[in-house]
Amino acid sequence: MSDGLEKLERTGTLRVLVALADQGPLYVTKIIGKGRDDLGIATQNAIQLTRRALEELALVEEYEEDVVLTHTRRRYLRLTLKGRRVAEHVRKIAEILSET
Repeated sequence: MSDGLEKLERTGTLRVLVALADQGPLYVTKIIGKGRDDLGIATQNAIQLTRRALEELALVEEYEEDVVLTHTRRRYLRLTLKGRRVAEHVRKIAEILSET
């Protein structure tokens, strides 16, 4: 049990879960970026470690899609069913913490 909790303690892990629950699949650059519409949750290195931990826990999965205009591929993260359940609990915890 503690191994799973240790993985959830990684930088940005809980925020990534909630962001994916709120917004649906997100491309990795949007999670990392500092632009106006980006989330800026953590650095690229931290997000890669976070992504790996979340995949090991079967909470997210990564997939790629072609971007027609730029002829590139974009990597996305999306929640699994298990990930959605965990994200809902994290959201409830965040709501309790924000109560005055």
